[in-house]
Amino acid sequence: MSWIRRLTTPLRALLGRGRMERELDEELRFHLEREAEERVRQGMSPAQARRTALRDFGGVERYKEECRDVRGVRALEELWQDVRYGARALRKHPGFTLVAAGSLALAIGTNTAVFTLVNGLFLRPLPVPGADQLVRAYAYGARGQDEYGQFSYPDYLDYRARVGAFAGLVAFTNNSFGLTVNGHAEAAAGFVVSGNYFDVLGVRMALGRGFTREEDVSPGAAPTIVISDALWRRRFAADPRVVGRAVKLNGTPCTVVGVAPKWFTGTETIFAADVWVPALAYAQVRHNPELARGRGVAWLNGLGRLRPGLDVRQAEAAMNVVARNLERAYPATNAGVSARILPERAARPEPGIPTALISALITTVAAIVLLVACANVANLMLVRAAGRRKEISVRLALGAGRARIVRQLLTESLLLALLAAVVGVVLARWANNSLHLISPPVDIPFVFSPAPDARVLGFVLLVTVATPLLFGLAPALSAVRGGVAATIKAEATVGGHGRRRARNALVVSQLALSLVLLVGAALFSRSLEQAKRIDPGFDPRQGLTAQLDLRFVQRDSVRGRRFFADVLERIGAIPGVRTASVVWPIPLGWSAAQQEIYPEGFTPSASGKGATVATAIAGLDYFETMRIPVVEGRTFSRRDADVPASDSAPGTVVVNQTLAERYWPRGTAVGRAIRLDSAGGELVRVVGVVRDGKYRQLGEPPQPHVYLPYPQRWNPTMDLVVRTAADPEPLLAAVRREIRAADPNLPISGLQTLERHMTRAYFPARAGATVIGLMSLIALALASLGLYSMMAYTVSQRSRELGIRMALGAGPGAVGRMIVAEGMRLTWIGLAVGIAMALPLARAVGGMLYGVSPTDPLVFLGITLLLSAVALAATYVPARRITRLDPLIALKAE
Repeated sequence: MSWIRRLTTPLRALLGRGRMERELDEELRFHLEREAEERVRQGMSPAQARRTALRDFGGVERYKEECRDVRGVRALEELWQDVRYGARALRKHPGFTLVAAGSLALAIGTNTAVFTLVNGLFLRPLPVPGADQLVRAYAYGARGQDEYGQFSYPDYLDYRARVGAFAGLVAFTNNSFGLTVNGHAEAAAGFVVSGNYFDVLGVRMALGRGFTREEDVSPGAAPTIVISDALWRRRFAADPRVVGRAVKLNGTPCTVVGVAPKWFTGTETIFAADVWVPALAYAQVRHNPELARGRGVAWLNGLGRLRPGLDVRQAEAAMNVVARNLERAYPATNAGVSARILPERAARPEPGIPTALISALITTVAAIVLLVACANVANLMLVRAAGRRKEISVRLALGAGRARIVRQLLTESLLLALLAAVVGVVLARWANNSLHLISPPVDIPFVFSPAPDARVLGFVLLVTVATPLLFGLAPALSAVRGGVAATIKAEATVGGHGRRRARNALVVSQLALSLVLLVGAALFSRSLEQAKRIDPGFDPRQGLTAQLDLRFVQRDSVRGRRFFADVLERIGAIPGVRTASVVWPIPLGWSAAQQEIYPEGFTPSASGKGATVATAIAGLDYFETMRIPVVEGRTFSRRDADVPASDSAPGTVVVNQTLAERYWPRGTAVGRAIRLDSAGGELVRVVGVVRDGKYRQLGEPPQPHVYLPYPQRWNPTMDLVVRTAADPEPLLAAVRREIRAADPNLPISGLQTLERHMTRAYFPARAGATVIGLMSLIALALASLGLYSMMAYTVSQRSRELGIRMALGAGPGAVGRMIVAEGMRLTWIGLAVGIAMALPLARAVGGMLYGVSPTDPLVFLGITLLLSAVALAATYVPARRITRLDPLIALKAE
């Protein structure tokens, strides 16, 4: 019977353990006295009779335990009765059950989907042993870096060797590679890592091995790589003989030494790696030895495993001791450098990125949907409880305790929540599987597993248990309140002023919360519309783009210029292509470039610093291809292709309007001189001014911008831009074919139309409008349903009163207007409360909007009118139904 006692422990606590113990003592004394009296009648003395009775019971504690077991069985039987009765009651009212469970399922599904996303991004530990001991290490104050900077490879080696707070310290950074297998090239995402990466993380290879110490310390070692399970299956057909296979990485022969297990995709939560490359091998592949030996080249992130018993502060203090020693030893590169350490989960996805704020916003919105749903179901339960008052009063009169009835009603609420949770989890899984519909349009292999883990299941259980308390407790307490006899004699009316106030408060809260969500959705929707109307400074229609990274095939500048010239010639010959050019970085892309300039007439700051402006390397015909208007002067021509030799033969640049107006407001910018990088740096002259554009974000203010001529300026990574005569979509295959013809080993990334490229800039507004819009529509439907159900029940319970009014001469129109007025009064109160709540929340998200004021009066007015119209419809339907009722039938109604 011990299992029954364990199962009934929460129930005993709920019913009150002290009362149970007192009842057990009374029952024990009663039975002992009866047994003792029986033995006295058999001839025993009273003292001997008591001892014998006690011995037969096996002692007081054993008897109490048996009594508890019996009571536990009885409590379980009562609980099972409550479940059966509740299921029967819900089955008898399928309409109520469908509406209530459906409302909760939408809310629970929404919250589960959001929590699953947040859990995957921020809460779920990395799938490695001892993940709670992992921390992220950052350099602070180094070479102009911010609080969360990176380390150079030599600095990393010093920290790894000298900091005793770590059981292991690894270095890594994500990167893209050109991977060639069997002559077929593709862009592969991956990590550059230190040689101890897999050992410190405790990741054992599914095939082969990880990296060795020699690969970590010997710059001349043969390059090796580890590949992911997904790449192994996709490119090698899951061949178990893949270990030892030769491939090319960025054109350099490498050997596959291992295959990572399927569950391990790297040390970023949403970034799935295809390959892992040792840091020294990467320096060899890039033909850049400074990556391995340059103490001033910061490019690696730090990830450490703490020793048992140590915390983040102790590890940070130990790292800073080493940082001070490095500062003394290498003042030129390490002056002012210190270390910052964060727990691994606190550093996701990167410190300073507002992803956590966005997730908090979505979580808050989902919680509001849950509150609206709970308010809706609570209103339905209140209405239903009012209709069951006679039944409940009869049960009270027949001896049922109030706690027993409350428990019965809460059991019904829990059954509703369980049914809703099952449907909600299915909806959440479907929603998480559909995340790709609003994913950013990039070639980065984002990974997100919607599979629930213990946290998600615990969250669902918590919501399932908490929601009945949110929507079921108040109706249950309301149902057992009041006198039994008075309730039995009374008609099943809507209830007293207290009950009406409770229902009215729930309706008001639903409308207020719905207005908050609808305002948010409307602001993001208008922001998306405004974003699409913002002039980016170029024409995305009838345009194509692709990224060509010659680092993947190791071309020098001479061969690289020859390659780009060949590609442009080939693409220009495709029927339907008007012009083609190259640029880096492309506007509104993921990359950016800046340079310090000293314009003619410019006065440097007190520290001697020049002006930092955005720059781009633009090829011939770039401005014509992108349809960027020329305001003054000219664009680049063939004579701008030569590299300048001296100040007597300066190079050329094109600037935008903002830069020209900022530094030469009273004269022409054409012919003006600019020094690059320093006051004595390279001299260039402005040959043209073009119209302003958007370079990083659509919502950015006008920025000064300088265009440097290609091929005078060299960069191994360039974005191809193509202008077509008609729809560019059919030409994508032809463009890909010509690039492959120029170099079959070069991976092609981001080949898409310019209009598709623009969706990256629209992504924040589009995601916000989609997610919050769907949630607000759910809340609007729930609020409308709650208002309609309350008004419909109110009207049905007041049918006799309204029949008397109409029998005494009140017209149907007057009665209908009275009912509509009551509903609209609640609506306007809810709207007023909602506006007061929405104003500060809208200002909080104002920084995420494009061209829309967070207090836009059109949005607030439009949402107010929308909700008013919906509420009017929800109140008009019940009012119209009662006005069509015959007064005689209404008077006869019970």
